[in-house]
Amino acid sequence: MVCGSCGHCLCSSLLGVDCGRPADGQRIVGGSPSAWGRWPWQVSLRWDGRHVCGGSIISSQWVMSAAHCFVLFHRSNFLMVARWKVHAGSTSLNPSTSHSVRSIYYNGLYNPETNDYDVALLKTSQPMGFTETLRPVCLPRARQQFQSMGNCWISGWGHVSEGGEVTLCGQLSPVLREAKVHLISRHLCNQSSYYPGMITARMLCAGYLDGKVDSCQGDSGGPLVCQDGGLWWQVGIVSWGEGCGRPNRPGVYTNLTTLLDWVYHRLQVGENGICISPTGAIVTADQYVYGGIWRVQDVCHIPIPHRLPYNCMSFSSQTDGEIP
Repeated sequence: MVCGSCGHCLCSSLLGVDCGRPADGQRIVGGSPSAWGRWPWQVSLRWDGRHVCGGSIISSQWVMSAAHCFVLFHRSNFLMVARWKVHAGSTSLNPSTSHSVRSIYYNGLYNPETNDYDVALLKTSQPMGFTETLRPVCLPRARQQFQSMGNCWISGWGHVSEGGEVTLCGQLSPVLREAKVHLISRHLCNQSSYYPGMITARMLCAGYLDGKVDSCQGDSGGPLVCQDGGLWWQVGIVSWGEGCGRPNRPGVYTNLTTLLDWVYHRLQVGENGICISPTGAIVTADQYVYGGIWRVQDVCHIPIPHRLPYNCMSFSSQTDGEIP
């Protein structure tokens, strides 16, 4: 059964966790440092020890992030699973508890030109032990609705300003930062003053139309969460945007509710041990090959919308549903 299609199913058989509860007691522009244990599902995804993207814990062995975190740097060996680590349970970018990665999957319909279907899942080699500062976030129900002016937040270690003076590509925050945002309707965000016709059904906008508060480079893959019924639910994944905190250019996030079927299918396939190949990717029903067309740009000199921290290197895109 694909759990996302059953309406109210939270897939306890796959996730089996008590979710969405912070401890008792960026790329974020315009935010503030996060309190200890406030966002215990937030992780730092690091490649050779360097923070690249954020992510969110959804079960003891599964982390959710953005597809572009892995696809865009194909030529920089970012698709080598052994070089990735999940750092969890800390609000600092300093060395923390790390977990090896066993498999990385991204949605086979991900389009690097439009950023559509920008979602990925990582499976750790061993289960992560839950603590006060390491807990999963709740996945939304299939038709769950969240208020535009509700209690919604973004978090991450991304750049605290667009660009920056420390390097050509800005400076990461040494501590986890957070900011409250408003959800913005897709109809409004698609208008000519904002992102004309660019926001698909798999995307949502959040932030403020006058700018100032936003996610930024280094926050990619991190969670947009909203509180409902006393629990925190992941509504979106940091995906892209024009600049950071600019007026009329709110952040654009993967609309997780529309991709639940893929998420739950991938969890189910992964748990059953199917399509885990040590020698190469296996293309399944939810994966499509685009033909391996390369697209390379120097992203420090040619503006692109993704929110990755190391924009001092070229990137390329090539499709494959699983990273061996």
